Order: sequence, then structure tokens, then C-alpha cells
Amino acid sequence: MRAFLAALLAVAFVVLVPLADLGAWAQRELVGTTPFVRLGEQVLDQDAVRAALADRIVPSLEAATPALIAVDGPVRASVTQQLASPTVRLAFDDLLASTHDQLRQGHDPLQLDLSPLLPVLRQQLPANLAARLPASVFLTPVTVLRRRDAPAVWESVQLVQNDALVVVALTVVALVGAIAVARRRGALCIVLGLVTAAIAVGLIAVVKPGRSLLENQSGTSTQRAAFLAGYDVVTRSFVLQTVVVAVAGFVLVIAGCILAWHQARNVRPTGWA
Repeated sequence: MRAFLAALLAVAFVVLVPLADLGAWAQRELVGTTPFVRLGEQVLDQDAVRAALADRIVPSLEAATPALIAVDGPVRASVTQQLASPTVRLAFDDLLASTHDQLRQGHDPLQLDLSPLLPVLRQQLPANLAARLPASVFLTPVTVLRRRDAPAVWESVQLVQNDALVVVALTVVALVGAIAVARRRGALCIVLGLVTAAIAVGLIAVVKPGRSLLENQSGTSTQRAAFLAGYDVVTRSFVLQTVVVAVAGFVLVIAGCILAWHQARNVRPTGWA
């Protein structure tokens, strides 16, 4: 009975490890508005992302004011530069918070409404360019992500909004319970540590194929470059966290080796009297 319970708790731990890893990451980066906005700012720091946004903004300005087409280069350069300015970044925070609300509510696709940026951009553009913009300019919202391209983002957020910490706690409880109940605790720690490290390595290995798969659905070369830059920023913290999980697995292996050594040392010979 004791061995069966230990095995059951060990299996529960193995099943919960990847869920706890993904849930903890989503809780840290996607569920809260502040970390989501901070993550969005890091994405906006990428030159490729700002260039892609300029590619969406400038054609809308030129459609409203055809005269701007003749000065496309200066307009594009100015918009790209202003997207990095502190004033525009502050306005972007509100837009990112709105996109985060869409994610929390399960909207599909996630969109970034750029229209509120117009008054800020108008103030930042050179006077001769800003004067040509009519008041009726409208910027089409940018589609950030579609659910069919990355369903795990929606599912993880919906799943962990209230239960992420519970899953992490259950994972720890299953590990501690399995070790406490097991007769050969050292051997169990070694096995679970190796499995944990293997799961972590597997999760990290999945990140790159996911990048390649989604890259092919990103449209133009500029949009693909922006996607790749943003994808790397968004997944970086998950990869780092999963590396920590792998290290924790190896620490568990070392602890298991120490426990096994102590247990073997304390076993009395059969003929001891």
C-alpha cells in the first residue's frame, strides 16, 4: 500500500510539472496587467517591431493625405523614431492594457488599437508633416495574435487566472508526499529529478519549433521579422524559468544520491548481532 501511494503521488507530480511551469509563467507574465504591459514595452523596444508598426501607420496616413506619399521616406523615418519616444511609449501603455483586457476576456483575435496614438504622433511629427494630416485620419487596429495560431496563450490564461498557484502548490505537495511515503527515498528522488529535468528540456525544445511554425503565418518579411523579435522577447522568460526547473531537477538528483548513500550506509549487515 505504501509503495502504491508513493507511485501514485510520483505520477501526479510528473503530470503536474509541465502544467505548473506553464501556469507559473502565465501567472507572472500574462495574467496581471502590469507585467503584461511591461512585456509589451520590451517587445516595442525591438527595432523590427517598430518598423512593422510604422508599416501599418504610414499607409493609413498616406491614404488620408495622398500628398504624404511624395515624402514617404521622411514620414516613415519620423514615425519609426517617434514610436520609441517616451511620450508615445506612455500612450502605448494604455493600448497594451486594453489588449490585455481582450486576452483576459477571451477575445479572438487580440488587437492593438493604434488610433489613440494619432494625437500624440501629430504633436511629435515635424510641423510641416503634421499640418497635412486631416482630423479624420483613422488607423486600422493591428492584429497581435489569433487564437488558432497560439491557442495555448488563451487556454493558459483562462486556466491559470485563479488556479495557477493551486497547481504549483499541488505539484510541491505531490513531490513531498511521494518522497515522505517512499521506502527508497533516495532512488525516488533520483528518478523524479531526472524526469523533471527531461520534461524541462523537452519544453524548451518545443519553443523553437513553435517559433518556426508561427513564423510562416506572419505575412511580409517585415511582419515576420517583427514576429520573430516579439516571439523571442515573450518566450525568453519562459525559457529562463524552465531552465530553473531543469536545475531544480538536477538538485533533486543530487539530494537523492545523498539520501541513497546515507540509507545504504545505515543498513545493517544480515549477520550483524
